[in-house]
Amino acid sequence: SKVTKARPGGGTPMPALANSSEVFRTLVPIIDMRGTIAAVAPCYARRTPLEWGRWRAASLAEGLINHLDFEATVRTHFGQRMTLSVNDFVQRSIYCRGAWDEAIAEVIINRLRARHVFVDAGANVGFFTLLASTLVGPQGRVVAFEPHPVARAALANNVNLNKMTNVTISGFALSDSPTVMDLYFENEGGLGSSSLRQPPAEYRNGKVQVNVDTLDHQLAHLGIEKVDMIKIDIEGAELAALRGAAETLRGHPAVICEISGYNLERMGDSEEGLMTLMRSHGYTCSAITPPRGSKFGPFQQY
Repeated sequence: SKVTKARPGGGTPMPALANSSEVFRTLVPIIDMRGTIAAVAPCYARRTPLEWGRWRAASLAEGLINHLDFEATVRTHFGQRMTLSVNDFVQRSIYCRGAWDEAIAEVIINRLRARHVFVDAGANVGFFTLLASTLVGPQGRVVAFEPHPVARAALANNVNLNKMTNVTISGFALSDSPTVMDLYFENEGGLGSSSLRQPPAEYRNGKVQVNVDTLDHQLAHLGIEKVDMIKIDIEGAELAALRGAAETLRGHPAVICEISGYNLERMGDSEEGLMTLMRSHGYTCSAITPPRGSKFGPFQQY
């Protein structure tokens, strides 16, 4: 891993040593087993082809570095390079594990092919965007929507880092009609927790106005007539965005969608409403990850 930025205030320089006993007394405090594990464990989790020990190594590393603030450029478990800030939850997970939600990654790997078109709605810093770009190849196309300005800048940097020319990045948020809305930042959960719904007062951490449009209109503007797969994770605005994708859904792309009843309800929607909409387009549903407090599970593939 190549560290590119560290928190200010490093250690003091080592003093001149007079004799061997002074060498010993000086070196003992420097031997930091926690730091060694924190450095080695993520490298093992990201690079090993073996499943044995990956989860434990990554979990150990996350616990050791969750109070740190630095950036590092690393390769994911699937080979893409990413510059990551470990003070962000999603980026810390990718740094330590080499992946973000491997169950979703496996579905994308198994279904996405060369020349396909992939839409990443809620791209964050680009883990799935980069993976899809590799899979569809130079004659395929990836459209990544990320309205958060900081996340979008990191996304663009990671796309450029991998010299990917088949990715289009958009700052539009997706919904069922064109408008301008506030995008709210939360002080917990990192960049991925920003949303068009207003969080409780104790979690608010600023906001910014963003342009909102439908997926159908955005794809038409880009000249894209057919989509093969959509991944959508936009913190409760999923149903509104899918209502604005009626034309796209007529082509029956595979859809991977986060479903959080709590987030949907705060946007005035519901799990049942989302399921009804997708069934009306001829889709059936199966869970990718096990349900956690949700009747239908947090992620669904239609």
